[in-house]
Amino acid sequence: MSTRNRLPNRRPAENFDLEVGGLRYTATVGRFPDGSIGELFLNNHKSNSSADTAARDSAIVLSIATKIPLSGSFDAKWLARRQRRQLSATE
Repeated sequence: MSTRNRLPNRRPAENFDLEVGGLRYTATVGRFPDGSIGELFLNNHKSNSSADTAARDSAIVLSIATKIPLSGSFDAKWLARRQRRQLSATE
């Protein structure tokens, strides 16, 4: 397994709002000391909606990908979608 690239406890972050397809989002981007993106938090103004869940899940995937070079394995338990009723009967 690859080594995790850890973000420092105190790090620069930017907050901003954006609108896509008529939906409003709030984003927070945390950065590594070299300025590259290390984490992303993304929320939709309609909390717990499908758009909000998709935005949060996408941000989780990006945040993990910036810290751990994935070797093709991915655990669905990392995603917020798992907390909702979309669980399959086999899980």
